[in-house]
Amino acid sequence: MQLYSARYMLKTLIIGETLGGQLTLAGEVDDYLGLQGYSALDVIKAFSSHVAKYKVPVHLDRVEKFFKEDKVFKIVTKKGIEVKSKTIILALGAEKKKLNVPGEAELTGRGVSYCTICDAPLFKGKSTVVVGGGDSALEGVELLSRYSTKVYLVHRRDSSGLSRFT
Repeated sequence: MQLYSARYMLKTLIIGETLGGQLTLAGEVDDYLGLQGYSALDVIKAFSSHVAKYKVPVHLDRVEKFFKEDKVFKIVTKKGIEVKSKTIILALGAEKKKLNVPGEAELTGRGVSYCTICDAPLFKGKSTVVVGGGDSALEGVELLSRYSTKVYLVHRRDSSGLSRFT
């Protein structure tokens, strides 16, 4: 989005806490047409370089608030940056919930995944576990069942205990 706005010569600014968003949680990128076997870090660097070509400023910061003041939006960041603009594009993405269990950080991108639709084919012929709840967990189990030899679903319930389905 920021690339298109810059290419169309609109004054553009990116404010975000990290470069790459959810891509930072991936190990290898193999689900983006034309990119085979690239590391997520290399893809993030390439995206950043492409945006830098258009001299788009990037502020690693967090938007604390924005409001409309005299037909103009005012944005205030955690670090105190104030920006005024006629238009704001919110690209909020999503943040995955982490389990915060031993080994999770070290194995993210090397067996631990936060995107079933992205990574299910990587687990072909392997036994897998989906930790979560609701529709997304069941959709993940259904998709993984096409590739994995066995899929376990670990679901936190209101009562104590875990459920296991095979």
